[in-house]
Amino acid sequence: MKISRIREETENSYIHWLYDEIEENVKSIGYKYKNLSLLAQENFCIPNGFVIISDAFLPFRDEWQKMLKARSSNSFLSSFNIKSIKEISNGIKNCIRSLKFSDEVEKQIKRGYENLLIKTKKNSIFETPLIVRSSCTVEDGIEYSFAGQFRSISNIRNASALFSAIKEVYASIFEEQTVSYALWHGFNPLEIDMAVIVQEMIRGEWKGIMFTANPITKCRGEIIIETYKDSGESGYKNRSLCTFHIDKSTYKIVDTYFPISGEHQVNREQEEGLFDGDVRRNMSTDGKILELAEIGRRIENLLGTPQDIEWGIRNNNIYVFQSRCITNL
Repeated sequence: MKISRIREETENSYIHWLYDEIEENVKSIGYKYKNLSLLAQENFCIPNGFVIISDAFLPFRDEWQKMLKARSSNSFLSSFNIKSIKEISNGIKNCIRSLKFSDEVEKQIKRGYENLLIKTKKNSIFETPLIVRSSCTVEDGIEYSFAGQFRSISNIRNASALFSAIKEVYASIFEEQTVSYALWHGFNPLEIDMAVIVQEMIRGEWKGIMFTANPITKCRGEIIIETYKDSGESGYKNRSLCTFHIDKSTYKIVDTYFPISGEHQVNREQEEGLFDGDVRRNMSTDGKILELAEIGRRIENLLGTPQDIEWGIRNNNIYVFQSRCITNL
């Protein structure tokens, strides 16, 4: 389902639309957006949206660098002093939240937001909220994923909330756990470039994660698909998952697991009655699991390595929200 293109006709564009060809380098758009854009070019079903390239982020970096220089705090990260990191990181986050975008950047983001609303209203009779996500240069790469380290903010319903959300994504570089993760893997948070993705928020019947190789056993001959009912919230924690194992050579479901649901362990005798009219009917016998597996295989072939893919289903369409390399094989 290819979505018609919208173009920002400006000499110096700060936004890039998903279904346009990629002209910017990875430093400007990040790996997450690069992968999504490549998938969009190949007609995978990607939620409508655009990226705000990292050039819009650079003035924010300039301002906090001035703040650090004034405080003689440029080397605070080298000490691994948790108290110092927390104090100065909070100062940087507050600095980011207090700043405004330039007039040109603000104008382009507003125009992009308005165009995206027009487009999403054509596809739905309901008001469609947006989701704002990170796409930085160190995220979703071949060696390091930074999975879960930067913020995603959902249910954006007006321009003011959009601008606040973008700044929160910028500020998430300096969350304590993100700073620690970056330092542990040899990255300087002060040098991270951040682009931001703005997309239609898809609320559907099902969401889940698909691995085109088994990240636990390292087996590349199977696809793992985890699925749950979509509650309308972002994230995948505390869900009652059903996990399907698919043999890549035969494309058959070779095993299905129903793990812990709250404090209750669903056992084999209870599985059939509890899930028969739910997961099995709507996912397995509909062929959606095998359709997902085929999409996973195509994405892996396109991007060249086994993938960790976030997906959702709405109106019988399978959407791809994100695809990153599995880094621990």
